[in-house]
Amino acid sequence: MASCLKSPKFTDLLFKLRNYLYIILFGLIATTAQGQDHGSWEVGITGGYGFLMPHHPEMAYLIAGHTPMADLTISKRVSGEKDWHHYFNFPSYGLTLAGYDLVSPYLGNAYAARWFIDLPLDKSRLLRLKMDLGAGYITEPFSVEENIHNSAIGSYLNASLALKLYGAFPITKHVQAGVGIGVHHFSNGAFKMPNSGINLAMGEVSLKYTLSPELPERDAPELKADKNWHFFAGGSYGIKEIPPNGGEKYNVINIYGQALKRISPKSSLGGELGVNYNESLRERSNQKEEGSGTSSENYRLYIAGTHQLHFDPLGLRFQLGAYIAPEFELDSPIFLRYHLYHDIGNLQAFVGLKSHFAKADNIEVGINYRVK
Repeated sequence: MASCLKSPKFTDLLFKLRNYLYIILFGLIATTAQGQDHGSWEVGITGGYGFLMPHHPEMAYLIAGHTPMADLTISKRVSGEKDWHHYFNFPSYGLTLAGYDLVSPYLGNAYAARWFIDLPLDKSRLLRLKMDLGAGYITEPFSVEENIHNSAIGSYLNASLALKLYGAFPITKHVQAGVGIGVHHFSNGAFKMPNSGINLAMGEVSLKYTLSPELPERDAPELKADKNWHFFAGGSYGIKEIPPNGGEKYNVINIYGQALKRISPKSSLGGELGVNYNESLRERSNQKEEGSGTSSENYRLYIAGTHQLHFDPLGLRFQLGAYIAPEFELDSPIFLRYHLYHDIGNLQAFVGLKSHFAKADNIEVGINYRVK
């Protein structure tokens, strides 16, 4: 079994299947969004100016100036046909197309296509949180032949995430301005080294045109929370590469149980207990790390707190976790996980990213089954 998991053909097949799962999942998202909603279309433009945030000193040489960015958004405000539309104050969802000049000759430019949801944080809809998840492209990744100085990204294709907090101010009935701050992230989830990742801090100004600015006229449903605990069993899978650059790829598997309770119509809180199998741990060896070579280091018991936002049948899950007495201690004991999921009856398909603080550990796809 172990030799099968480590064979190049098997690894390549799993990587292709993982990409197909991404396409299927995002296709389900698009189909669900289009099929269930008849709200108002919106189009917007954003300009931003910021800087690269070096999360370790060795990245400081990549900073060559401030980073400009621009994006185009096409979105739809929800119609009010579903209860969660009211609970979240009539948010918008859609597609962001973004471009960045990373200034450094070792990084080049970055481009991204991301699905997003834009959440008004109160009934006035003036303070908002925009969350993006999608794919990014870096024009100058690390290359032994052409670009040995890019210590941040080793692949052209990457995951791209963005988070923006902003104020929205009406200019006319149809036009709205926005001013805010954002954090933008590019990473391949350690699928190809190097993978320190690119983190950008941005100040942003935007304009948005809404075709039908009037909100739906419907009484908000009563806010009732499900008082019962719900239990899930699940698993996830990812692939990662470790130094040296261009090295072998290793499997990452998580098996776990979850307990969640809906604390409001908008969100759930709970916990997760599981086992993380990271095939690379026993092999990690460089100037700072020495793997023992024992396979027992690959297994790590963990516990995590979970917070979910529900946009039924879609949702976002955030986890803060810690390893319990791991044999391999050179990773941070604390990890973060970010998942976009889609409920399909008692099943839940998801895609997401796991990180040890600012450093991505692996991209993962998985399935949960609702036991109760």
